[in-house]
Amino acid sequence: MPPNTQNAKTLSSLNSLRRPYQSRSKAQASEADASAPGKNGRWSLSEHLRFLEALKLHGKNWKNIEEHIATRTSTQARSHAQKFFGNISNAYHQRGSRRSG
Repeated sequence: MPPNTQNAKTLSSLNSLRRPYQSRSKAQASEADASAPGKNGRWSLSEHLRFLEALKLHGKNWKNIEEHIATRTSTQARSHAQKFFGNISNAYHQRGSRRSG
């Protein structure tokens, strides 16, 4: 494989690590959404949006959130929520520390 092609693939994989909820092609999204409940791995954009919608509708009723998302278990939804709220909290505190300086 030519060096430029290898570099492009490496760069592409690094970009995907930085943006966990980036849009994917329709084929990739439909393939991910069609998989069985309780799958492992990264959350797709559509799963994350359903997660946010479920939080608004059901609060922290994890069984209802699981049913709303349909591709993740309640345990996976709780873990996703913990990471999601942790990221929000970190961003808020980082933003505040820049202003106080």
